[in-house]
Amino acid sequence: MIVLTFFVIYLLLSMVIPEMVSSTMLLIHAVPQKMDDFAKWLTGMLDGNEVLQSYANTAIISVEEKLQEWASTDLLPTMQGMMGGFADTVGSVVGLLYNLLIGMIICIYLLLGRKTFARQGRAVLYAAFKSERADAIMRELRFIDKTFVGFFGGKILDSAIVGLICYVFCIIMTFTMGFPNAVLISVIVGVTNVIPYFGPYIGAVPSALLVLISGPVNCIIFIVFIIILQQFDGNILGPALLADSVGLTGFWVLFSITLFQGFFGFTGILVGVPVFAVLYDMARRLVVKGLRKHEKMELLTDASDNHAKAVETAAEKSDK
Repeated sequence: MIVLTFFVIYLLLSMVIPEMVSSTMLLIHAVPQKMDDFAKWLTGMLDGNEVLQSYANTAIISVEEKLQEWASTDLLPTMQGMMGGFADTVGSVVGLLYNLLIGMIICIYLLLGRKTFARQGRAVLYAAFKSERADAIMRELRFIDKTFVGFFGGKILDSAIVGLICYVFCIIMTFTMGFPNAVLISVIVGVTNVIPYFGPYIGAVPSALLVLISGPVNCIIFIVFIIILQQFDGNILGPALLADSVGLTGFWVLFSITLFQGFFGFTGILVGVPVFAVLYDMARRLVVKGLRKHEKMELLTDASDNHAKAVETAAEKSDK
């Protein structure tokens, strides 16, 4: 199974990476031509209009002065600082690659020996705690495993489907409207879609700029498509794949992302939702336990009907 997984990853990368390199090279070669086309268009618009020419000349002179000032006061000192820290940057990159390699090796060993590690951990747990406490910890660990695996597995599948839909659309538009860089755009949209809530917007900006090279009409069509695609993903596809993985409402999803992003940055955006879902479930169980102890379960029912019943049922199962 592990060999098959790595083979599939290798197969996908062998197809995607060459296309991404080709698309990037086409983009690099296309930018100067598009800039020349824009300059010619602007010249044609200003031809014969002295007022616009005067404004344009003034703007160009102002921009040139600002660029010269920026180059002398900011750019050169920044470049000197960057050259001074180049060795540190290279060292950091090498260290990152080394850590990634070690991490992959450790992950392979963990996957190969996961059953043995699980059995050893269970033995240590029941040796260190009483049976009831160990059972409670095991239940929580199973919930954590279900939440994280369900969230990331469902999110990756969801993003893969979104990227595939985007690729099909871009291929169709390539033959009809001349859309560029279908593979690169689809990869950007699919990969950034893994990031909860903000991901679609992060991916839409560079993708729209790539499409803009082929024309403003194509860019507008692409933006409309992305809006429709994200509505489909957010209201139909995403809930269908992630319905039982986290058990959080939209408010708590946004709250968890904002909270963990503030503490842990980009990593917090990625793991904030499942981590908060685990903490939220712990808090729910404590609330249900306290209400049952004080014989106030009707407060939970009044608070949230069907959701409250589900929480109560889960708490009853965990107490058995």
